Amino acid sequence: MTLKDELKTKVEAMADSRGLWIEDIRISESGGGTILILCDKEGGIQFADLQQFSKDIQKSEWFDESFSEHYDLEVSSPGLDFPLRLPRHFVKNRGRLVKIRHTVDTIPSPVRGNIVDATDSMVILQKEGSTSGETLEIPLDAITEAKVKIKW
Repeated sequence: MTLKDELKTKVEAMADSRGLWIEDIRISESGGGTILILCDKEGGIQFADLQQFSKDIQKSEWFDESFSEHYDLEVSSPGLDFPLRLPRHFVKNRGRLVKIRHTVDTIPSPVRGNIVDATDSMVILQKEGSTSGETLEIPLDAITEAKVKIKW
């Protein structure tokens, strides 16, 4: 088991008990550096959630023994530039403008639109600029990249 796998197993168990999702774990430099844990939860994560989760990890015996001497810990939320990959990412961002690259032959790629809904297998978008409310259904397995776009 790699260092990242060991960390992921331990952190996911702690996250589950707090109702959090681990979105990504990044370890810089194999001999020391920074451990970045990106997490979220249904309804959105708050600063207090991140702060408490960070304290929980730092107080754990396994972290102290294996990581604290060589790594700094950062716990954060994914941010707007984090790619949307899972159904819960799209559900959480309902109503937001996204840009999606995909492999569906009948729909131009990339396409921009507001997320109307998402299921375990599909994202439904209202195409940007559509006056008729035209929606597009894009299978999740056809999406190669999806990101929230900020309206200025």
